[in-house]
Amino acid sequence: MRQKLGQNFLTDINVAQRIADCVNASLSDTVVEIGPGRGILTQRLLEKAGSVIAVEIDKKLSERLKTLPARSKILELVNKDFLDLDLKTFGNVIYASNLPYCAATPIIEKILPTRNWDRAVFMLQKEVAQRICASPDSKEYGYFTIYCGYFASAETLFDVGPSAFRPAPKVSSSVVRFANKKVPGPDPAFFPFIKACFSQRRKNMLNAVSRASLLSKPDIANVLKSIGIDTDLRPENISFEQYRDIFDKIYGHLHAK
Repeated sequence: MRQKLGQNFLTDINVAQRIADCVNASLSDTVVEIGPGRGILTQRLLEKAGSVIAVEIDKKLSERLKTLPARSKILELVNKDFLDLDLKTFGNVIYASNLPYCAATPIIEKILPTRNWDRAVFMLQKEVAQRICASPDSKEYGYFTIYCGYFASAETLFDVGPSAFRPAPKVSSSVVRFANKKVPGPDPAFFPFIKACFSQRRKNMLNAVSRASLLSKPDIANVLKSIGIDTDLRPENISFEQYRDIFDKIYGHLHAK
């Protein structure tokens, strides 16, 4: 285990095969695997994909991957931190990974806004997976749910217990599949607005939006009323579509002044 990188190595071959099956790569596909570690998933990806780009920050582990027997001629090793890479250089790819717990969120935030990927299959801490796939009115629903949902559709495929790893973590994991919506990026103010609303998630929407915008409370109340939103609802009760409507009306209101 690389303690400083928060990595627990997957050792269960059956789980690795299930993840590879969910990736469902063909000979026409390039798969980018993030943090392949000892290569248990890499080898199974190599059996089906046209090529695999394995991005491994640990130099010793990167060298070890060169010994993989399965169609190793199509394996490209990149011994760098994935967060430092320019993802546009990959071309059109599929992503796959048992993501290190400590880096999962920034890695996902880096990938999702890019357009040159079709799908991604990631094993994540179960708590993070629940946040990504949450629905309104749940405690898991929040800023990260909306961020991920803006760029991709996501579904939890199956859960993985601690015994599938060495050393065994103290938490369970889930495998999540993302499908790229390939949408243009939002207004630069949209995600800061959403984040500001959820920083006040115990407040009602009237107060949360007033902290996230420059409008007066009477104007905010009118905006919410025009969308059919009760001002006493809380941020976790509001759907993505409603947030988009609130944002559009608030920024339209400001621009009209």
